[in-house]
Amino acid sequence: MEKLTRAQNKFSNSLKALERSIHFFKIKSSSASKEELENTLAALIKHFEICYEMSWKYLQAYLKYKNNIEVASPKAIFRESFAVLLITQEETKGLLAMAEARNATTHDYDEETAKEICNRISGYLDILKSLEQINI
Repeated sequence: MEKLTRAQNKFSNSLKALERSIHFFKIKSSSASKEELENTLAALIKHFEICYEMSWKYLQAYLKYKNNIEVASPKAIFRESFAVLLITQEETKGLLAMAEARNATTHDYDEETAKEICNRISGYLDILKSLEQINI
């Protein structure tokens, strides 16, 4: 239970940081200098990547503790979470889309991709918040 609680706390903390970054991005995106915008994009993407990582690690710990299911990869964890009715089909689709967005920022970074993903990140927020509501 301690590992699950720790994973939940890390996820919740990363979600709060992501929310702050989204808020700051929305404020700064129209009035920032090129350098400020670049830093704002980088911060938002980093917080998104961390929150994404913490989300699947939280679900992984949950599956292990509550269902005695061991799954290693993020996409498999999302699918297994849906299979045990921990998350909905729509949440699963959203989490899989997040996996693709996270891979895009990590493996093939360019400014246009960064801007496009930053504009999508706030759309992922509701899915991430729903994960936070899972009762342990």
